[in-house]
Amino acid sequence: MGSPSVSRVLGLSDAFARSIGGGLALRLTGPGQRSPTSFYVLAVLSVVACTREPKPPPPAQRLGGVQVPGEVLARGERGYRTVCASCHGIEGDGQGRLGVRQVPAPRSFASGVIKFASVPAGDLWTDDDVLRVLHEGLQGTQMLAFKLPEEELRAIVQHLKTFSPRFRVETPGEPVEVPADPWSENGDAAKAAGDGLYASLGCASCHESGRSTPTIWRNAIDAPRLAGYRPKAGGSPERVYQTLAAGVGGIEGKRGLAERHSAREIWALVHYLRAVLDTGD
Repeated sequence: MGSPSVSRVLGLSDAFARSIGGGLALRLTGPGQRSPTSFYVLAVLSVVACTREPKPPPPAQRLGGVQVPGEVLARGERGYRTVCASCHGIEGDGQGRLGVRQVPAPRSFASGVIKFASVPAGDLWTDDDVLRVLHEGLQGTQMLAFKLPEEELRAIVQHLKTFSPRFRVETPGEPVEVPADPWSENGDAAKAAGDGLYASLGCASCHESGRSTPTIWRNAIDAPRLAGYRPKAGGSPERVYQTLAAGVGGIEGKRGLAERHSAREIWALVHYLRAVLDTGD
């Protein structure tokens, strides 16, 4: 009694399997070539692989205090692998094949911290913080803006949370508010006051020397010289205020000024800095 056909072993009808593999097999019967059976098997197996049931989504996870459906996490992982992993690495560790030589280096997401966020430096970022970076990119870096559907970007943001254990036990920080500018009618006085604050804080010791500062990531960062510098996160008055007030995440000693200075003082510094920065206005 002969052995069962490949198609029957795989649960396919002979007619269906023959329609896929037969034509290819009949053309390859010359001396020294594979037997028709081998190509028949390969053709049938390829169809089986293509018609398998789709992979079920991962289980839902509670991340940052919010339950995230498995379908969203699966979509986010696909999007991340497509547009992010080449720089940030499959594991979100900043070790992607294109990222290992980039300066500045791509961020590792393990800490749950990004440099430019609305929350106090060191706190978990909010969804809107990362969405802003995805929408706008970061000036002067390889982090470009992504023109993807909003739903796709939001799913990627949820996947990023899976790289940091902090999101399983903590919630994002509270964004630092940006109040109205009290100097809006007196810019010259604001610049003078901001100049004084810049001096008293000792900002020049880093920003006029290019001092290298340790970070929580794998590279140190040189403080930018501010004359003509275009801020990575944008140079609008509100964005500069928020960076000063919240601080710069991941950098030693860069806690936000809101911890010890009034909104009026911070706004004065904004006016002074915007007079020397390249804000793109």
